[in-house]
Amino acid sequence: KVKVRVILDERDALENLITRIHQQKNIIENITIRDIKKGKIEVNLKIVIRKKMTLPDLYHDLTHVEHVCTIALEH
Repeated sequence: KVKVRVILDERDALENLITRIHQQKNIIENITIRDIKKGKIEVNLKIVIRKKMTLPDLYHDLTHVEHVCTIALEH
């Protein structure tokens, strides 16, 4: 299980983020979304990784989602 915190600069990017996670066959156990300043949103996820993937691999994959400003991972 991995805790992920992502800051997005557009609310519409949330759907792309969730789609990207599901494409990797990962399971989202928990998701919390909150608005922060200037139209940005913070998304906190708890993900069960279903395939062999390192944290650097997950980080690299999440950087390719549009409108991602910040990514933080915690194992």
